[in-house]
Amino acid sequence: MRVIAPAVTACLVAANLAAISPDQLPTRSATAGMWLMRPIDPQTGEIYGRMPGAFVRAARAKLDGLADMAMFGMAVQALRVTALPDDRRAVSVSEMTPGALALVGVLPIIGRDFNSEDLRRGAVIVTYRVWEGLLGARVEALGTPLWREKGAGQAREPVVIVGVLPRDFSIRVPVADPGAEAFIPSPVFTSTDANDGSFAPLVRLRPGVTIAAARTAVEAAVEAARKQIPEASKLSARLDPADRPGWMK
Repeated sequence: MRVIAPAVTACLVAANLAAISPDQLPTRSATAGMWLMRPIDPQTGEIYGRMPGAFVRAARAKLDGLADMAMFGMAVQALRVTALPDDRRAVSVSEMTPGALALVGVLPIIGRDFNSEDLRRGAVIVTYRVWEGLLGARVEALGTPLWREKGAGQAREPVVIVGVLPRDFSIRVPVADPGAEAFIPSPVFTSTDANDGSFAPLVRLRPGVTIAAARTAVEAAVEAARKQIPEASKLSARLDPADRPGWMK
């Protein structure tokens, strides 16, 4: 296998970027045609507010073959990502599942989407704003280690930049943090922790699959989850259009 030197790779990427005007930078696709799986109170039909990760995994298993699922999370506690171990600057960090960018039609301008291997190693995807403001818009920032702080008193650990998002990237759904400046991979689809967070995944139906079939699968997941997850006894779920007006109000 032929290996291309980093300097040559940087030059090639720089040449590609130079040929693209800001208005031509790749952007994410609209969420039109996609669905949100939302937790609801089975008695009132109102948004419940919390969906255990185990519930999400149960629904994903029932939707296998019918739809693809991705999750963009809210801000992750007090995580910090800085350019140096002793740098006081920080950016807000959120989560997304591996493959989430592909699901919403995003092409990173540098690098790639998360993959399953990134769940076992420190990886981060940064926004264009961070790449430009914190990292000087350097092409060689790809592969640069940043520093992740899990909480007060805990040692920082390096995370490597694997991608840079387009300039106008924005996920406008109620479960995503519109101010997130960097993303780390979420293990929600592979975790064994039944209470590993609050999620409302994005769902894209596969060609030929009706929303009625998908909703039937979600109903089956609800019934299965209620038998296995104590918290699910007071929880149901439904699929709503992801581009519903007013989600972010």
